[in-house]
Amino acid sequence: MIVRKVLEPDIVSFLECYLFYGSYSPNGSLYELGQVVSGSEQIKSMEEGMMTIKAVPK
Repeated sequence: MIVRKVLEPDIVSFLECYLFYGSYSPNGSLYELGQVVSGSEQIKSMEEGMMTIKAVPK
């Protein structure tokens, strides 16, 4: 899972989450968070919406 952090300092800071399943062009705005361990089929079928991401102990 790769996340892009977007800051709007004059308004509010927030986090936009983008999920990459294949190759992508890395840059300084992307951060790798980990791997999807469940729910990947539901994520793949989403066109837009909200989801909750939780850390899972190793």
